[in-house]
Formats: sequence, C-alpha cells, structure tokens
Amino acid sequence: MTLNRLLLVICKLILFAVIVSGCGADNAQFDSDLSTDRHTTPFETHEYIYIDEPSTGTQEYEYLDEPAPLRTTALAGYFYFSSHKFDGTGADFSAGFFWDEAYFSNPASLYNPSLATMTLAFAMSAFASNDNAIGEATQARNAIDLLTQIGFSDIELNYYFTMAPHEDSMGVIAAHKTIEANGESYTLIAISTRGSGYGMEWAGNLTMGTEGYHEGFNRAAEETYRFIADYINRHRESLCDNIKLWITGYSRGAAVTNLFAAWVTQAEGIGDINVEKENIFTYTFASPRAVPAYKVEMHPVHTNIHNVLSTADLVGFIAPPAWGFGRYGIDHFIPERGLLGDPAAFDSILYFLYGLGADRAKAAVLSANGQPIHVTQTFRAARLGGINIIPPGVSMVYTNTLMSSFLLEITNNLAESVDQNEYAETVEGLVRAILALALVGEGRTDFVIDFFASNLLSILSLENALEIGLIFATDGMRGLGELAARYLYEGIVELEIDIDGPNFLEVLIDAITYIGPDNFLTFFYNIEALASVHHPEFVLAWLMSQDSNFGGTFTEFAPAYRKLNIYGPADVKVYDASGRLAAWFINSEPQDVESHIVSSVGATGEMIIYLPADMAYTVEITASGAGILYFTHMIFCFMLMEYSLYESWSEAFSAYGEAITVPIPIYAGNLDTEA
Repeated sequence: MTLNRLLLVICKLILFAVIVSGCGADNAQFDSDLSTDRHTTPFETHEYIYIDEPSTGTQEYEYLDEPAPLRTTALAGYFYFSSHKFDGTGADFSAGFFWDEAYFSNPASLYNPSLATMTLAFAMSAFASNDNAIGEATQARNAIDLLTQIGFSDIELNYYFTMAPHEDSMGVIAAHKTIEANGESYTLIAISTRGSGYGMEWAGNLTMGTEGYHEGFNRAAEETYRFIADYINRHRESLCDNIKLWITGYSRGAAVTNLFAAWVTQAEGIGDINVEKENIFTYTFASPRAVPAYKVEMHPVHTNIHNVLSTADLVGFIAPPAWGFGRYGIDHFIPERGLLGDPAAFDSILYFLYGLGADRAKAAVLSANGQPIHVTQTFRAARLGGINIIPPGVSMVYTNTLMSSFLLEITNNLAESVDQNEYAETVEGLVRAILALALVGEGRTDFVIDFFASNLLSILSLENALEIGLIFATDGMRGLGELAARYLYEGIVELEIDIDGPNFLEVLIDAITYIGPDNFLTFFYNIEALASVHHPEFVLAWLMSQDSNFGGTFTEFAPAYRKLNIYGPADVKVYDASGRLAAWFINSEPQDVESHIVSSVGATGEMIIYLPADMAYTVEITASGAGILYFTHMIFCFMLMEYSLYESWSEAFSAYGEAITVPIPIYAGNLDTEA
C-alpha cells in the first residue's frame, strides 16, 4: 500500500481541483419565460490573424469579418456556460450552437458530429452558473435558457440542483418537446446532469467503494434514475406514444450519465415508457471510469452511448483501468497532437478555442516563434539532473514524452501498489476531509492547492540544496522521500486535518520513494497542460473543428499509437510516408528536426519514439560502432489501455556504417470500441 495516500492527496486533490476550477425529493419547475434577453445578435464565426509577439497565452487576436461557411438549415443561437477569468474568478461566457431536430432521425448508434457538438453545448449549459447575483436556487439558468431557445417545455430540476451541493448529491435537469422524425411524431426528452460547479460533490468522485460500480457515481446515477422516472410518470399524459431520449453529462456528470443511460438501454425503458436502444441518444464528455469490466462484457449492447474524451485526460484514467474499471459504450478520442500523422486536425482546435472568448480557453493558446500552439505542446518530462553544493542549487533536465504515456504510468503505479479495498478502507475518509476543506468557501480551493504545492516545491529551494545533497549522499532515494513526506505531512497537520500520524508519515515516505521524484516533478511542472485537456472549452473546440456546421471536417481518430524502443550503438532516422524527417538520433541524443513526433531518451539510455497509428513510417538505423542493437515495437490501444508486442529483435553490428531499414506500416488492427 505504498502509493495510496500520497497519490490521492497530490494527484487527485490538486490536479482534479485545478481541472474543475475554471472546470424521493422535491423538484423545481420553471416557466419558459425565465430565459434572459442576452441573445441580441446572430451567431457568427470569424477567421483570425495571429499576432507575432511573445505571449503567455493572454494576447488578443485580431478578427476578420468574413464568416466561415455555415449550414443554414439549423437554428443558430448562443448558449451560456460557467468558466473562469484570467484572474481565476468565476464568470459565465457564451458560445454558438446549431440545433436541428433532424439530428434525431438517424439511429442513436450512428455517431453524429453535429449532434455531439450540440449535446456538449447542452451539457456545458448545465454547469452551475457563475453569476453570483442568481444564487443557488437558479444556478441552472443557462440550461433553462438553452432549452427554452430550442423549444422545450416543462423544464424541471431535481431538488439537488436548487441547493448547495453536498458530498453525494447530483443536480439533474429534464424537459421535453415534440419533434418530427422519419414522418412520425416523437416526444424528445432532454436530460443533463450537472458536470461542473458542484463543489462538495467532488468527495463523491473519489468515493470508489470496495466492489462493483464506482460507489460515488453509482449513488448519483440512482438519484438521476429516480428523478427521471418520476418526471416521466408525472408528464406521461402529455408525451407521445413514441419516445426519444437525449442524455448527456460532463466529467462527474458524464460518469453518472454513462451508468444511467446503460441501465435505461438494458431495460429498454424507464418509468412508464418503453424506449428502444436506437432512440436513446447518449453523449458523454470527459468521462471517468465507473463500470467494472465484467459488467461491460456482460452487456455488449451500448453502441448508442458515445463517450468523447482526450487521450491525455487524467480523469479518463480514473478509476484506474488496472483495477478493472471501464465505461459503457463507444469511446471517441481526441488525440494528442503527436498521435496524428498530420497535426493539422489538432491545430484547427486553436482557431475555435480562442474564438470561444472564455478567458480560460484563450489562456490555453500560447505563442511560440510567432505561431500559436496549445499549452499541451509544452508538456515535458522533468527529472533531477543534479544537486550542487557550491554554488547551492538543483539542476533540472526536461525531455519530450507523451502525456498519455505519463498518465498511464502513474495510474498503473497506483493500481499496482494498492487495491480497491485498501483504498476504500484507508484513504477515502482522508480524501473527503481534504476536499471538504478545499471546496467550502470562497477561494478555499486555490488556498489548499497553493498550500500543498508550495510545501512540496519548497523542497527544491536554494536554502535546502545543501540538505538535499547530504541526504541523497547518505540515504539515497528513501532519504529524499522522507524529506518530501515531512513537508507534506507538516502541511496536512497545519491544515488541522485528522490523520493517523505515524502510519501516514510512513506511507508518505514509502510512496515518494516508490514513485520517485521525477514523476512528481513532471506532474507539477506540467500542471496547466494536464488540466487543460479536461477543460470543456478544449473538448468543444475539437468538436467544432469536426462539425460541418462550423466549417469543420469529421475524421475518426484511430485510438492507438506505436512505441519504438531502440537501444545500442546506432544513429537513427525516422521518415514519414511523405519522406519528411520525423525523428533523428545521433549517439542516442535526439536532434531538433522541427517535427511534431514525440521522441526522447529513456532512463537507461534507450531511444524512444512514439508514432501515430494512421501513417506509415520508415526507420533507418546506422551503426555508430560495434555492438548489439535491440529493437522493440509495441502498439498501445486506448480501448484496452495496454501495450501489445508487435516485434522485438536484436542485431549484432560488427563495424561502423552498417545499416538496417525497418518499415512501420499503418496500424491496421481491430479498432472497434463497442462495449
């Protein structure tokens, strides 16, 4: 149980809180005239010009008046969603949407890029409004506003959407309208869970239980089911005989939606109505894992549930897949830039991301050499390069790596060092206590994040350099682990959180020793990049870039990549299918070839190259001396969350200049995601 408490306190508390920032009960009913008068101008999209100047992501771009091509058959409008300003304070921002009843004419199992974009707009509108003048009772104002614009009536909230959240509550909104599909009348029931701005409900996110479904998400899904069944039964007389469901949720709300939609799909109905699978349109966004794998395998019917998430979203790795957790339905991944043979599809996100107008979205667009980049392109692995006694200081080394590969490593470490029962029995209480402290009261989240981060990072201060050097020289990694644990432990004690002192301190020491300082340094160095891919603005920008309504072109990403490990006396060049140099190593050192392909040197000196699945490559290996070359080609599949060996061999070089050419074909494996 070495990794347990520290990873949850640091990785989940700090990272998850950063991600959220920015990111039998009575029911409340609202009349359709509650919508505001904020919709005063027609929706427009703009092209923009990059301004060539250094930036930290807060620069303004100039806009042109020429609109991008838009489909004119859909209803265009604005929706509002809560996000954060540059100074970290909450605010509501707006973005455009396109609504078309024709979205629901095709079977639900057919992924519709335009419906996905519209559904995320609905999910984001269901975030708790940041308009402080409104208060708890109408925190769903943005969702009510959107539903009213597109013609829904009988808009209702469950009790928990009208009160301050607690650890295990869940806000849900429902409404219905009549639509025409394939020559018949249907009642379309819209359902969204609250996916952001839910404060204390974070404790439920980390309440996993000892077996079965993720306990916190399961409780919330049961409340969602109760409310929707009650809503349907009370409005049954006003509903058509033919029913379609439109279901969505984001993050926590996505995991809850995933469970709820699966239950309704398996039962082919809810309350007093029957609904066929192809009429249950479910899109979840940035969903955690809430379903035991054996339950997914028992019910391979959920092709109507579409889960959209980034390959590099930490939330998508939780609960750990190595504990046997998965999701119902089909996963549609947003790729990291380095996982695309042609990065243009990723780069198009920047146009839409900056155009959203939300401060947090703009902050994710940085400038490098006069060109815009996304903050994830700054992700680097960090490690201690050395400790200097005179002059005092700590040197750092930064190398390229894949974000998803890093996340897989730390979540696998968690699963390998503690099982689900141990976590539930020994850690959940502490995590809930810390979250309660962090999420109650204005500014408490930032306070706790800064508190823990400053305690940990203060270890690397100049005044501690001499102590660090002496400890490392005498006690090695365990000595450094004990030093880091002491700082963290003192911080927890100072926050007056009740913990098992001696045992907890020992666990911290073991944990940091087990993980090593490099992963912690990488985590803190890249905190903004790690958080950015879970932000809803990032997901929305990707969906807009894939949606013909916004001038985009849909491309399904092959959810896999190849990892090459090459070790030995050789220089290596990698060329893509067009003959462009994608990676280059001389004497095992990576060279700058201005490529988006991620390549680096591993801890033991091996050359590592991550190659997209959708393009063929050629590897040219030239001996730099006599010796044995080791070559390994592995394939990582995001559906299985594991590597498989494609080829592994060795070659003895006898002299300088001997050469080997290795073709890397397009990955043509089974990429079906149906669960």
